[in-house]
Amino acid sequence: CSTPKQRSLAHRRLLNLSQMPFSFFTEAEKVMLKAELCELGSGLQEKIQRQEDEVTFNTKRSELQDNIRRSRNQIEALKEEHIKLQMGWKKEHEKLQDVREDGAAVLKLLEKPVSSVLRGRQSAVLRDFDLRPVFTEEDVQQQESCNEAASAELSQLMTRVEEKLCAYIKNEKELFEKYEFDIENITMELRWDQRIAEKKQGLRR
Repeated sequence: CSTPKQRSLAHRRLLNLSQMPFSFFTEAEKVMLKAELCELGSGLQEKIQRQEDEVTFNTKRSELQDNIRRSRNQIEALKEEHIKLQMGWKKEHEKLQDVREDGAAVLKLLEKPVSSVLRGRQSAVLRDFDLRPVFTEEDVQQQESCNEAASAELSQLMTRVEEKLCAYIKNEKELFEKYEFDIENITMELRWDQRIAEKKQGLRR
């Protein structure tokens, strides 16, 4: 393969020779000139191909850099979203914990009124149900009658529990409102006494 310098010299030589009539050359020179033209054409084609490859490479590199930038931006956005989700989960977990604590406190408050109604009754009511196997139609009728009576008693018991709970909740609400009202009155009295004391101090001065 010839070097770029050699191809340049050959190209100049061919330009000079191209100004001469083609009939001036011998057959051997014509063959040699054709060979040189082919070689120059191949070199020119390689040069064009290299330029095209360089343009393609630069385009691909630019696209790759853009893709990398977009990927980095997406990663940063995902990191921020992950942090937000973690913070949101932490807040929801704290809310759930508060709800559980409030629920436990409510159950603790309701334990006393419910236990006072159910004391010794829940097991007795359950024992009233007839769950023995039946073999005859008469046994079925007796069991249905017994279980209907037990269901009615259980319903009455649950009604009493509900009434007891409602009364307890109402009483707690009234006490809370009373204490809240008393606190407001005491606060107003303290403010009034403070104003009177401030006025007395102002008169003494």
